[in-house]
Amino acid sequence: MTDRHLTLLSDQVGLMYHYYYQYKNNLYAGNSMEKRSALGQFYTPPQLSSKMLEKYDCDLKEFREKTILDPTCGSGLLLLDALIAGTEPDRVFGIELDEEVLKLAHDRLCNEKNPVKVPDLDYSGDVVTVKPYKDGDDFIEIPDAEYSADNGIKYDNIENYDVSKLWDTETGKIKDGVRTRKVKVKSVFIPTYNIHQGDALQNNSYIFPESKYEDAKYKNDVYKFEDGKAILEKKGGGTSFSGWGSL
Repeated sequence: MTDRHLTLLSDQVGLMYHYYYQYKNNLYAGNSMEKRSALGQFYTPPQLSSKMLEKYDCDLKEFREKTILDPTCGSGLLLLDALIAGTEPDRVFGIELDEEVLKLAHDRLCNEKNPVKVPDLDYSGDVVTVKPYKDGDDFIEIPDAEYSADNGIKYDNIENYDVSKLWDTETGKIKDGVRTRKVKVKSVFIPTYNIHQGDALQNNSYIFPESKYEDAKYKNDVYKFEDGKAILEKKGGGTSFSGWGSL
């Protein structure tokens, strides 16, 4: 076993909350609680998705080469957080049973005319950083995670990221008096066919689009997921997956 794990940057965590609060009032496409319960629709907030991402035994440089699948992706929050963490957009895949919720995921993540904004990361050094913002750059303004609104407490990791001191959790707006900073971002979108309708809970499988992965080393291999890791079961026969995880 390895003790390595992904360490997210505070700007990445801030952007996860930015989008969560932007979307939180329309995560379920207006579905009733009865329908949500029947479909098991209980979506993952940033405090959980960030912890899930940090379970990966890799660094940020390695993470951008991971292939991410969410077999019950909903409106795409986990997939969006994977993009924010640095995964390449054409390596992000999702399955969703509910057609209306799937439309939300497509509108938010696969929209070339209105792409999502993710941190513009610099991979050139020993440590991955967000490229510094300069006047004229595209940016998103987030709370300065190093300080709270009132007492100057420093937040140097996710565990210490006190959301209640930075965001109004009801309105989704940054609280008055909170110092903010501009994060340099770039526009990305996931190919539409990477997120499709299906019942992963029934068939527990996913076939990567052959048009994109004809030369991929795992094209004809069968995998299963255990503890968030893909384990090879069979060479050849199609690429099958179950569970949230990555290659």
